[in-house]
Amino acid sequence: MSSSKLASQETWQKTLNDIFDVSDDDFDNLFNSIWAPEIEATIDGITLDHTNLSAHLKRLRDAVGPGDDRIKVIYLFRDGERFASRHSASATLKDGRETRTQGYVFGELNSKGLIRKFDEAVIIDGAHPLKDAAE
Repeated sequence: MSSSKLASQETWQKTLNDIFDVSDDDFDNLFNSIWAPEIEATIDGITLDHTNLSAHLKRLRDAVGPGDDRIKVIYLFRDGERFASRHSASATLKDGRETRTQGYVFGELNSKGLIRKFDEAVIIDGAHPLKDAAE
């Protein structure tokens, strides 16, 4: 397989956890090493471009904060430039609420191994990390 962040299940799991654990200064470099500039990310029916996906992940980082291997990749399948992944996550939000999620991702890589397109369905059990406790 390629040197992509999706080269193995272990590499992908480390990458997903690193999104939350790297410093703010290092986040943009990590983000750009995963997602192509032309990314078309659809999460639960909402399509995000490169800028909006980065902003979305920064909001999640702000809600969750750093932790120890909170994301577990259950499986990662690769077929050339296509991939499918299932992951679970659990975390305590900064406001003290608990959240657990399952993510189902189907995507495509570009020739450099960066994700150029993905669709993700997310199932949330517990607090929604991007919604206020009062909502």
